[in-house]
Amino acid sequence: MQDETITDILRFWPKISGVQSVHPVALGATNRIYHVAGTENYFLKQYQTQDAAKVQREHQVISHLSQILPEVIAPMPTQTGAGERFVQVHGDLYALFPQATGQLIPTAQLTCRHASAAGKMLGRLHHCLRDYPAEGFPTIPLEWDNQQWCQRLERVIALIQAQSVLQQVDHWALRRATQQKQFLQCTGPVSSYQPHSRFQLIHGDYHQYNVFFGLDSQVTGIIDWDLLMQMPPGYEVARACTYLFQMRVKESLCLIQAYLKENPLTDDELLDGANCWGIFADRHLWPLEAVYLHQNLAAAKFIPQQDFEPWEARWRPVETILRAHSIDER
Repeated sequence: MQDETITDILRFWPKISGVQSVHPVALGATNRIYHVAGTENYFLKQYQTQDAAKVQREHQVISHLSQILPEVIAPMPTQTGAGERFVQVHGDLYALFPQATGQLIPTAQLTCRHASAAGKMLGRLHHCLRDYPAEGFPTIPLEWDNQQWCQRLERVIALIQAQSVLQQVDHWALRRATQQKQFLQCTGPVSSYQPHSRFQLIHGDYHQYNVFFGLDSQVTGIIDWDLLMQMPPGYEVARACTYLFQMRVKESLCLIQAYLKENPLTDDELLDGANCWGIFADRHLWPLEAVYLHQNLAAAKFIPQQDFEPWEARWRPVETILRAHSIDER
Protein backbone atom coordinates (compact mmCIF):
# COMPACT_ATOMS: atom_id res chain seq x y z
CA MET A 1 0.00 0.00 0.00
CA GLN A 2 1.31 3.46 -0.91
CA ASP A 3 1.86 6.04 1.85
CA GLU A 4 -0.63 8.43 0.26
CA THR A 5 -3.30 5.72 0.28
CA ILE A 6 -2.74 5.11 3.99
CA THR A 7 -3.00 8.85 4.65
CA ASP A 8 -6.27 8.98 2.75
CA ILE A 9 -7.66 6.06 4.73
CA LEU A 10 -6.66 7.53 8.09
CA ARG A 11 -8.69 10.66 7.29
CA PHE A 12 -11.78 8.61 8.08
CA TRP A 13 -10.66 8.80 11.74
CA PRO A 14 -10.09 12.56 12.24
CA LYS A 15 -9.83 12.25 16.02
CA ILE A 16 -6.39 10.66 15.81
CA SER A 17 -3.63 13.23 15.72
CA GLY A 18 0.10 13.65 15.51
CA VAL A 19 0.69 10.73 13.16
CA GLN A 20 4.44 10.37 12.75
CA SER A 21 4.82 7.07 10.92
CA VAL A 22 2.92 4.14 9.49
CA HIS A 23 4.58 0.83 8.78
CA PRO A 24 3.48 -2.78 8.23
CA VAL A 25 3.94 -5.25 11.07
CA ALA A 26 3.96 -9.04 11.12
CA LEU A 27 1.32 -9.42 13.83
CA GLY A 28 -1.33 -11.02 11.67
CA ALA A 29 -1.00 -14.22 9.68
CA THR A 30 -4.17 -13.51 7.65
CA ASN A 31 -4.91 -9.78 7.47
CA ARG A 32 -2.48 -6.94 6.79
CA ILE A 33 -1.71 -4.84 9.85
CA TYR A 34 -0.12 -1.37 9.93
CA HIS A 35 1.27 0.30 13.03
CA VAL A 36 0.19 3.93 13.17
CA ALA A 37 2.54 5.81 15.52
CA GLY A 38 1.69 9.27 16.77
CA THR A 39 0.51 10.94 19.96
CA GLU A 40 -0.96 7.50 20.68
CA ASN A 41 -0.42 4.17 18.96
CA TYR A 42 -3.00 2.52 16.72
CA PHE A 43 -3.20 -0.43 14.39
CA LEU A 44 -4.85 -0.16 10.99
CA LYS A 45 -6.27 -3.49 9.87
CA GLN A 46 -6.74 -4.29 6.19
CA TYR A 47 -9.08 -7.25 6.09
CA GLN A 48 -8.39 -10.17 3.80
CA THR A 49 -12.13 -10.58 3.28
CA GLN A 50 -14.07 -8.12 1.16
CA ASP A 51 -17.37 -9.20 2.70
CA ALA A 52 -18.60 -6.03 4.40
CA ALA A 53 -21.54 -7.84 6.00
CA LYS A 54 -19.15 -10.28 7.70
CA VAL A 55 -17.02 -7.46 9.10
CA GLN A 56 -20.15 -5.62 10.20
CA ARG A 57 -21.34 -8.68 12.16
CA GLU A 58 -17.90 -9.06 13.73
CA HIS A 59 -17.80 -5.41 14.81
CA GLN A 60 -21.28 -5.63 16.31
CA VAL A 61 -20.11 -8.50 18.52
CA ILE A 62 -16.93 -6.69 19.53
CA SER A 63 -18.82 -3.48 20.35
CA HIS A 64 -21.36 -5.43 22.42
CA LEU A 65 -18.66 -7.23 24.40
CA SER A 66 -16.49 -4.14 24.92
CA GLN A 67 -19.34 -2.49 26.81
CA ILE A 68 -19.27 -5.38 29.30
CA LEU A 69 -15.61 -6.37 29.24
CA PRO A 70 -13.11 -3.49 28.85
CA GLU A 71 -10.42 -6.01 27.88
CA VAL A 72 -12.10 -6.43 24.49
CA ILE A 73 -10.42 -3.98 22.10
CA ALA A 74 -13.12 -2.38 19.94
CA PRO A 75 -12.48 -0.67 16.59
CA MET A 76 -12.73 3.11 16.58
CA PRO A 77 -15.79 4.85 15.11
CA THR A 78 -15.27 6.57 11.78
CA GLN A 79 -16.35 10.09 10.84
CA THR A 80 -19.03 8.62 8.56
CA GLY A 81 -21.47 8.43 11.46
CA ALA A 82 -24.23 5.84 11.94
CA GLY A 83 -21.91 3.94 14.27
CA GLU A 84 -19.71 2.64 11.45
CA ARG A 85 -16.33 1.29 12.56
CA PHE A 86 -14.80 0.35 9.21
CA VAL A 87 -14.40 1.88 5.78
CA GLN A 88 -14.19 0.50 2.27
CA VAL A 89 -11.53 1.90 -0.06
CA HIS A 90 -10.97 0.50 -3.57
CA GLY A 91 -12.86 -2.63 -2.55
CA ASP A 92 -10.76 -3.30 0.56
CA LEU A 93 -12.08 -3.01 4.12
CA TYR A 94 -10.17 -1.21 6.88
CA ALA A 95 -10.64 -0.68 10.62
CA LEU A 96 -8.54 1.24 13.13
CA PHE A 97 -7.90 -0.18 16.61
CA PRO A 98 -6.26 1.46 19.64
CA GLN A 99 -3.19 -0.33 20.94
CA ALA A 100 -3.93 -2.94 23.58
CA THR A 101 -2.33 -2.48 26.97
CA GLY A 102 -0.04 -5.17 28.35
CA GLN A 103 2.09 -7.49 26.29
CA LEU A 104 2.05 -10.77 24.41
CA ILE A 105 3.75 -13.59 26.31
CA PRO A 106 5.55 -16.41 24.45
CA THR A 107 4.11 -19.88 25.02
CA ALA A 108 7.17 -21.11 26.93
CA GLN A 109 6.87 -18.21 29.41
CA LEU A 110 3.17 -18.57 30.20
CA THR A 111 2.68 -19.62 33.81
CA CYS A 112 -0.24 -21.02 35.78
CA ARG A 113 -1.13 -17.47 36.79
CA HIS A 114 -1.41 -16.55 33.11
CA ALA A 115 -3.37 -19.75 32.49
CA SER A 116 -5.86 -19.02 35.25
CA ALA A 117 -6.33 -15.45 34.02
CA ALA A 118 -6.78 -16.64 30.43
CA GLY A 119 -9.30 -19.27 31.53
CA LYS A 120 -11.24 -16.79 33.64
CA MET A 121 -11.45 -14.34 30.76
CA LEU A 122 -12.46 -17.02 28.26
CA GLY A 123 -15.20 -18.15 30.64
CA ARG A 124 -16.47 -14.60 30.93
CA LEU A 125 -16.42 -14.18 27.14
CA HIS A 126 -18.41 -17.36 26.61
CA HIS A 127 -20.85 -16.43 29.34
CA CYS A 128 -21.47 -13.03 27.69
CA LEU A 129 -21.86 -14.66 24.26
CA ARG A 130 -24.06 -17.52 25.42
CA ASP A 131 -27.32 -15.94 24.27
CA TYR A 132 -25.93 -13.63 21.59
CA PRO A 133 -27.68 -14.23 18.22
CA ALA A 134 -25.35 -16.42 16.18
CA GLU A 135 -27.13 -16.21 12.82
CA GLY A 136 -24.71 -15.62 9.97
CA PHE A 137 -21.66 -17.00 11.78
CA PRO A 138 -20.12 -20.25 10.50
CA THR A 139 -19.70 -23.65 12.10
CA ILE A 140 -16.98 -26.20 11.38
CA PRO A 141 -18.20 -29.41 9.71
CA LEU A 142 -16.38 -32.24 11.46
CA GLU A 143 -16.02 -34.75 8.63
CA TRP A 144 -12.95 -35.50 6.53
CA ASP A 145 -11.82 -37.71 3.68
CA ASN A 146 -8.54 -38.91 5.17
CA GLN A 147 -7.12 -39.95 1.81
CA GLN A 148 -7.59 -36.43 0.48
CA TRP A 149 -5.91 -35.02 3.59
CA CYS A 150 -2.96 -37.40 3.12
CA GLN A 151 -2.60 -36.17 -0.45
CA ARG A 152 -2.52 -32.58 0.77
CA LEU A 153 0.18 -33.51 3.27
CA GLU A 154 2.16 -35.26 0.53
CA ARG A 155 2.13 -32.02 -1.45
CA VAL A 156 3.45 -30.07 1.54
CA ILE A 157 6.14 -32.70 2.16
CA ALA A 158 7.26 -32.54 -1.48
CA LEU A 159 7.49 -28.74 -1.39
CA ILE A 160 9.61 -28.79 1.77
CA GLN A 161 11.92 -31.50 0.41
CA ALA A 162 12.38 -29.48 -2.79
CA GLN A 163 13.93 -26.56 -0.87
CA SER A 164 17.68 -26.28 -1.23
CA VAL A 165 18.22 -25.21 2.37
CA LEU A 166 15.98 -26.13 5.31
CA GLN A 167 15.69 -23.89 8.35
CA GLN A 168 14.82 -25.28 11.77
CA VAL A 169 11.10 -24.62 11.29
CA ASP A 170 11.26 -26.44 7.93
CA HIS A 171 12.77 -29.53 9.57
CA TRP A 172 9.99 -29.55 12.13
CA ALA A 173 7.33 -28.94 9.50
CA LEU A 174 8.63 -31.87 7.44
CA ARG A 175 8.81 -34.14 10.48
CA ARG A 176 5.32 -33.21 11.70
CA ALA A 177 3.73 -33.49 8.24
CA THR A 178 5.21 -36.96 7.81
CA GLN A 179 4.01 -38.06 11.25
CA GLN A 180 0.56 -36.57 10.69
CA LYS A 181 0.23 -38.37 7.35
CA GLN A 182 1.22 -41.69 8.97
CA PHE A 183 -1.42 -41.15 11.66
CA LEU A 184 -4.18 -40.36 9.16
CA GLN A 185 -3.28 -43.39 7.04
CA CYS A 186 -4.16 -45.57 10.05
CA THR A 187 -7.54 -43.99 10.82
CA GLY A 188 -9.67 -45.35 7.99
CA PRO A 189 -11.06 -43.66 4.87
CA VAL A 190 -13.37 -41.18 6.60
CA SER A 191 -13.29 -39.49 10.00
CA SER A 192 -16.23 -37.63 11.50
CA TYR A 193 -17.68 -36.49 14.80
CA GLN A 194 -21.18 -35.35 15.66
CA PRO A 195 -21.28 -32.90 18.59
CA HIS A 196 -24.19 -33.24 20.98
CA SER A 197 -23.62 -30.29 23.32
CA ARG A 198 -24.98 -26.79 22.84
CA PHE A 199 -23.54 -24.58 20.10
CA GLN A 200 -22.96 -20.90 20.76
CA LEU A 201 -20.86 -18.01 19.48
CA ILE A 202 -17.16 -18.24 20.46
CA HIS A 203 -14.08 -16.11 19.75
CA GLY A 204 -12.62 -18.87 17.57
CA ASP A 205 -8.96 -17.82 17.77
CA TYR A 206 -8.10 -17.42 21.45
CA HIS A 207 -4.33 -17.90 21.61
CA GLN A 208 -1.04 -16.34 22.69
CA TYR A 209 -0.92 -13.82 19.83
CA ASN A 210 -4.41 -12.47 20.53
CA VAL A 211 -4.40 -12.27 24.34
CA PHE A 212 -2.41 -9.56 26.18
CA PHE A 213 -1.29 -9.77 29.81
CA GLY A 214 -0.36 -7.09 32.34
CA LEU A 215 2.48 -7.15 34.87
CA ASP A 216 0.13 -8.85 37.34
CA SER A 217 -0.43 -11.70 34.82
CA GLN A 218 -4.06 -10.67 34.31
CA VAL A 219 -5.59 -10.38 30.84
CA THR A 220 -5.55 -6.75 29.64
CA GLY A 221 -6.52 -7.10 25.99
CA ILE A 222 -8.21 -9.43 23.51
CA ILE A 223 -7.94 -8.85 19.77
CA ASP A 224 -8.62 -10.48 16.38
CA TRP A 225 -12.19 -11.70 16.14
CA ASP A 226 -12.06 -12.80 12.49
CA LEU A 227 -12.84 -16.42 13.32
CA LEU A 228 -16.03 -15.83 15.30
CA MET A 229 -18.04 -19.02 14.90
CA GLN A 230 -20.71 -21.26 16.34
CA MET A 231 -19.25 -24.27 18.16
CA PRO A 232 -19.62 -25.97 21.56
CA PRO A 233 -17.75 -23.84 24.13
CA GLY A 234 -15.61 -26.82 25.19
CA TYR A 235 -14.13 -26.77 21.69
CA GLU A 236 -12.50 -23.40 22.36
CA VAL A 237 -11.38 -24.40 25.86
CA ALA A 238 -9.44 -27.35 24.46
CA ARG A 239 -8.17 -25.29 21.53
CA ALA A 240 -6.90 -22.57 23.88
CA CYS A 241 -4.95 -25.14 25.93
CA THR A 242 -3.37 -26.46 22.73
CA TYR A 243 -2.25 -23.07 21.43
CA LEU A 244 -1.39 -21.32 24.67
CA PHE A 245 0.52 -24.14 26.37
CA GLN A 246 0.87 -26.96 23.84
CA MET A 247 -1.32 -28.94 26.27
CA ARG A 248 1.12 -28.74 29.18
CA VAL A 249 -0.87 -30.49 31.89
CA LYS A 250 -0.40 -28.08 34.81
CA GLU A 251 -1.21 -24.94 32.85
CA SER A 252 -4.09 -26.59 30.97
CA LEU A 253 -5.71 -27.63 34.24
CA CYS A 254 -5.34 -24.10 35.61
CA LEU A 255 -7.05 -22.66 32.54
CA ILE A 256 -9.90 -25.18 32.56
CA GLN A 257 -10.58 -24.88 36.28
CA ALA A 258 -10.63 -21.06 36.13
CA TYR A 259 -12.88 -21.20 33.07
CA LEU A 260 -15.41 -23.50 34.75
CA LYS A 261 -15.81 -21.10 37.67
CA GLU A 262 -16.96 -18.40 35.24
CA ASN A 263 -18.90 -20.53 32.78
CA PRO A 264 -19.75 -23.95 34.25
CA LEU A 265 -19.88 -26.91 31.87
CA THR A 266 -20.77 -30.48 32.74
CA ASP A 267 -18.09 -33.16 32.35
CA ASP A 268 -19.94 -34.35 29.25
CA GLU A 269 -20.10 -30.86 27.71
CA LEU A 270 -16.38 -30.29 28.28
CA LEU A 271 -15.47 -33.69 26.83
CA ASP A 272 -17.78 -33.25 23.83
CA GLY A 273 -16.18 -29.90 23.01
CA ALA A 274 -12.71 -31.34 23.49
CA ASN A 275 -13.57 -34.18 21.11
CA CYS A 276 -14.72 -31.61 18.54
CA TRP A 277 -11.41 -29.80 18.77
CA GLY A 278 -9.44 -33.05 18.89
CA ILE A 279 -10.69 -34.49 15.62
CA PHE A 280 -10.14 -31.10 14.00
CA ALA A 281 -6.66 -30.67 15.50
CA ASP A 282 -5.52 -34.07 14.21
CA ARG A 283 -6.33 -32.85 10.68
CA HIS A 284 -5.29 -29.22 11.01
CA LEU A 285 -3.18 -28.27 7.99
CA TRP A 286 -3.55 -24.50 7.80
CA PRO A 287 -0.07 -23.44 9.04
CA LEU A 288 1.68 -25.96 6.77
CA GLU A 289 -0.30 -25.01 3.68
CA ALA A 290 -0.18 -21.29 4.46
CA VAL A 291 3.62 -21.33 4.63
CA TYR A 292 4.57 -23.81 1.90
CA LEU A 293 1.73 -23.44 -0.59
CA HIS A 294 0.91 -19.76 -0.19
CA GLN A 295 4.25 -18.36 1.08
CA ASN A 296 2.56 -16.79 4.11
CA LEU A 297 5.67 -16.82 6.28
CA ALA A 298 3.85 -15.18 9.20
CA ALA A 299 2.01 -18.47 9.69
CA ALA A 300 5.29 -20.28 10.48
CA LYS A 301 4.95 -19.26 14.13
CA PHE A 302 1.96 -21.62 14.36
CA ILE A 303 4.01 -24.70 13.38
CA PRO A 304 4.97 -26.31 16.72
CA GLN A 305 8.60 -27.29 16.93
CA GLN A 306 7.85 -30.65 18.46
CA ASP A 307 6.63 -34.03 17.26
CA PHE A 308 3.07 -34.46 16.05
CA GLU A 309 1.05 -36.32 18.65
CA PRO A 310 -2.59 -37.37 18.19
CA TRP A 311 -5.05 -35.38 20.27
CA GLU A 312 -6.21 -38.33 22.34
CA ALA A 313 -2.70 -38.89 23.72
CA ARG A 314 -2.27 -35.19 24.51
CA TRP A 315 -5.67 -34.81 26.17
CA ARG A 316 -5.62 -38.04 28.22
CA PRO A 317 -3.39 -36.79 31.11
CA VAL A 318 -5.57 -33.69 31.54
CA GLU A 319 -8.84 -35.61 31.31
CA THR A 320 -7.64 -38.19 33.85
CA ILE A 321 -6.99 -35.51 36.49
CA LEU A 322 -10.24 -33.69 35.70
CA ARG A 323 -12.23 -36.90 36.12
CA ALA A 324 -10.48 -37.66 39.41
CA HIS A 325 -11.33 -34.18 40.72
CA SER A 326 -14.93 -34.57 39.56
CA ILE A 327 -15.28 -37.88 41.43
CA ASP A 328 -13.74 -36.38 44.59
CA GLU A 329 -16.18 -33.46 44.50
CA ARG A 330 -19.13 -35.84 44.36
